[in-house]
Amino acid sequence: MAEVILKEICKQYDNGIFAAKDISLTIRDKEFMVLVGPSGCGKSTTLRMIAGLEPITSGNLYIDGERMNEVQPKDRDIAMVFQNYALYPHMTVYENMAFGLQLRKFSKEEIRHRVYEAAEILGLTEYLERKPKALSGGQRQRVAVGRAIVRKPKVFLFDEPLSNLDAKMRVQMRTEISRLHKKLEATMIYVTHDQVEAMTMGDRITVMKDGLIQQTEAPLELYHHPVNRFVAGFIGSPAMNFIEGIISRSEGKILFSEANGPLQLELPESYSGLAELSDDGVILAGIRPEDIHMTRNGNECLVWGKALVEVCEPMGNEVFAHLTTATGNLKGHSLISRSYLETIPRHGTVADIGFDCRKFHFFDQKTGVSLANLVMQES
Repeated sequence: MAEVILKEICKQYDNGIFAAKDISLTIRDKEFMVLVGPSGCGKSTTLRMIAGLEPITSGNLYIDGERMNEVQPKDRDIAMVFQNYALYPHMTVYENMAFGLQLRKFSKEEIRHRVYEAAEILGLTEYLERKPKALSGGQRQRVAVGRAIVRKPKVFLFDEPLSNLDAKMRVQMRTEISRLHKKLEATMIYVTHDQVEAMTMGDRITVMKDGLIQQTEAPLELYHHPVNRFVAGFIGSPAMNFIEGIISRSEGKILFSEANGPLQLELPESYSGLAELSDDGVILAGIRPEDIHMTRNGNECLVWGKALVEVCEPMGNEVFAHLTTATGNLKGHSLISRSYLETIPRHGTVADIGFDCRKFHFFDQKTGVSLANLVMQES
């Protein structure tokens, strides 16, 4: 397998628009790297430049130490799995998996060995004589993966391969691809818009927006230490709650007051650095749904406020409560709490909500950049 290095890669179209700009990224040997972001962020374009399907405007691409900018796709020793399977409908599963090897003039014995080896890994042995129309969506995707495996390439590329599958099959295929990565010890680059796929599959995740890399980290590091508002809001389901407010110091207390709303929270002294911000002190607070509690469980780190219950979504072992910060008739921001509740609150009631003061994230209100360096969290 191989290391893949992108150095200041750009893709600019004739109309001057950049699909990807200054992409610098190192995918380590045997690493599972996920590129994630909303539609149009440049992740698929970046993958296609690695594959050679999209010319690079500027910058350099290296695979296994060799510059690849002008190398033809067939000579890059990569294999790509597409969203739409791209199987030949008139060929059997065996023929689909063997086709690329036949073009490369492999012997019949070697082709048979590689196809059966891949079919065994993917559980496709009994389907080798079937045609794609006789297979389920998940089986077709396994055939597409098998066609890549038989090549034994240096790098595997996946372009949203699970998008056409139903929810249950997506979960199953996520597990299968992760297991396959560990078995093959392969370098894999995987593109998706689904942050759940990214979090559960990647060794590291690269979050992209508007053709730019926002952050590259291991999944939990990305989740707990986002560098800006976009990453914080994109990673996590349900998404992080954001409340615009003002940090101030009053009578020796650090207070966060909701802008144009009723919520006021007393924060620990460890947040004192935030009180020394700009003159207006306007700041954006972020907190994840699981860090907003609706039961008084004796946690000393909770600071309490009031919220109006708008909608509750029972999820089985937990409840997603859609709330609006409120005091009397005064309403503020919408929030989502993710809690374990035995009794579901009724619509229209006012509930106590507790914020875990250790889990706040603060961002510059204008730039969206994280202000974590100004916050010394309690250990």
